[in-house]
Amino acid sequence: MSSADTPILRQTLLAARSAIPDSRRQMLSVQIKQHVLDWLQGRHQDCSLPDRTTIGSIAGFWPIRDEPDIISLLHDLHTLGHAISLPVIEQRDAPLHFYQWSPDTPMRRGAFNIPEPHVDTPALHPSLILVPTLGYTRDGHRLGYGKGYYDRTLHALAQQGHKALCVGIGWEEGLIDAPYVPAAHDMPLDAIVTPGGWILPATPQRR
Repeated sequence: MSSADTPILRQTLLAARSAIPDSRRQMLSVQIKQHVLDWLQGRHQDCSLPDRTTIGSIAGFWPIRDEPDIISLLHDLHTLGHAISLPVIEQRDAPLHFYQWSPDTPMRRGAFNIPEPHVDTPALHPSLILVPTLGYTRDGHRLGYGKGYYDRTLHALAQQGHKALCVGIGWEEGLIDAPYVPAAHDMPLDAIVTPGGWILPATPQRR
């Protein structure tokens, strides 16, 4: 699939997930939440999953545009003692910054009208980043909305020597089965979690 076909693929994936009924979307979001919690709490028996023992601070996202709703997951992670952060766009076409969030954190409408913490909360360097994922391949490549914020962010963190485990969160409808060539600037994910479970690339992506 060439880069010229990417906008068409993006619209196809958006239409597929918008067709999921709201009630089913909420049920499937609970399944995603359980997969993440089972892993972090050592209840998952698959030894091929990423090492959870080094996970401290966790960056999530506020769901928009029919994305999986992980707000309940963020509440649970906060209760478990993890420092939680959400992405903030401080400057257009620049890397994201992650600011601390808790259920009591005052929120504001940021760029693209996405809720985000006020920037007077502490900025964090997460060890786990949950990445909203519109489309994905089995080898860990991600297709987003085309703005490039997460690719810039992951590249900037890598350049700074900050190793964060990057796990895509998406629907099973987001799987790209056709041959797909990622853009040169695309940063692959370490794993993807869908309602059906974990998808692990065949080889480590940034290790």
